[in-house]
Amino acid sequence: LQIWGSYLANAPKEDLASWLHTHLGEQDARMGFSYSDVLADCDAWLLARSMQSDSSERSLSTAMRDMFAQSETNRIKRFYQSRFKGSADNLVIAFRKLVDGIDLGIFDNVSGSKKALLIASHADRLPSQAEAGILALSYAESLENPNR
Repeated sequence: LQIWGSYLANAPKEDLASWLHTHLGEQDARMGFSYSDVLADCDAWLLARSMQSDSSERSLSTAMRDMFAQSETNRIKRFYQSRFKGSADNLVIAFRKLVDGIDLGIFDNVSGSKKALLIASHADRLPSQAEAGILALSYAESLENPNR
């Protein structure tokens, strides 16, 4: 959602899909969500997943060493495959569900979660379902082609 806030602040009249293509995953973090941001999110998810799924007393440093031994491109693609089964449609479903509020266990749209999402995105509104779809498809494209 960080890039959503950047879009609203910097280019509300420009077509969302075009703006995202330019700024999502860019090397320079002036606007949008940089390549480093994408990689950090992927690494955090992969690391958490590794620590959860390993039943041994695996140390954080070992998990990090194993993860960082892989290329950046490989880590981004592994995240996309592991988290979304390599499917843009799955990413769209997940993102559209997120923008209507955070779910926690059996509770949908936990109270106060929309406010938290607005704060996290630095935006005055959350994306519509259509805008969420565009955001998700652009993110999927950046995960499929991390060095575009």
